[in-house]
Amino acid sequence: MHRFSFPRWRTAIALWGHARCASLALVVVAGCVIETPDELLAERPRPSALSISPQAATVEAGGAQQFAAAVIGNGIVPQGVRWSVRPGAPSGPVGSIDASGLYRVTAPLVSQPGSVATDARDYVVATSLADSSLVAEVAVDVPAVSITISPTSAELMLGDSLAFSATLRGLSSKAVEWSCTYGTIDANGVYAAPRLALNGRDTILVRPAGGAVSQALRDTFAFTSMVLKLRPPVLTGASGPVRPLDTLIIFGSGFLPTAAGMSRQVEFETTSGNFGGLPALTVEENAFGAQVPAGGPWSGRLRLLMWGGGATDPFALVESNLLDAGLPP
Repeated sequence: MHRFSFPRWRTAIALWGHARCASLALVVVAGCVIETPDELLAERPRPSALSISPQAATVEAGGAQQFAAAVIGNGIVPQGVRWSVRPGAPSGPVGSIDASGLYRVTAPLVSQPGSVATDARDYVVATSLADSSLVAEVAVDVPAVSITISPTSAELMLGDSLAFSATLRGLSSKAVEWSCTYGTIDANGVYAAPRLALNGRDTILVRPAGGAVSQALRDTFAFTSMVLKLRPPVLTGASGPVRPLDTLIIFGSGFLPTAAGMSRQVEFETTSGNFGGLPALTVEENAFGAQVPAGGPWSGRLRLLMWGGGATDPFALVESNLLDAGLPP
């Protein structure tokens, strides 16, 4: 009796078919094992659109903005994107972006000699890793550094206070430094005029604060000119009556400050309504002396005039009320 055997090539096919992935259908035909044609695998969904959020941003130097991309398609699509920055000017991009979509601006946009710094714009770009034809971008505005002060001008009595404010643009840190020439000003911009001043003006200056930043921005500042005014003195009484050429002691308030170039004139009213007088003597906080001039006849009333200060910025003239000092005619 003879044993029937399959040809060797049929055996090889059978063994090869068994070794293939179990997902392939196997069919036994006449003792032979063969595989069916490969089944068509379902195509993976392809992305159809790409968006970035937020859709616009403003980023100042020292600041950052996190961007996120969404890849849209029919089904679950790969979300991977490549981030980049497209400059909005020939000079190149202002900021940079990392692989996570975090955009940063490190160097401030400052004025260069002979030029004024202007705002810049970058474009944050996302490109789909699954389909490089899908690209989205959003604009990022980067403002140039500038600072303004408010109020831009002011008048203040000696010894009074006034609050200033500053608006700093182009830096994420809003810390500023205040300074002035004659008065004092605190970290919050509250200015106190001096009681005694050499000039009728003061300068208040504000600039960005902070070590290396202030060095890079040493030419970035704002200032205002403060007009300092003498407080009109008030006369309340006198030591009279006295005769001409005698010394009269006058009481009241606002007779100081004493400052370089400060002048005080005591004027006596005549019965015809004219005034004439002499400089004040021995001025103190609440009293001063004055010599009664010769002549007359006097109405018995007097007033005090004050002016002076620095030669370049003198104080405006102020005058007191009229006081009836009881002077003899």
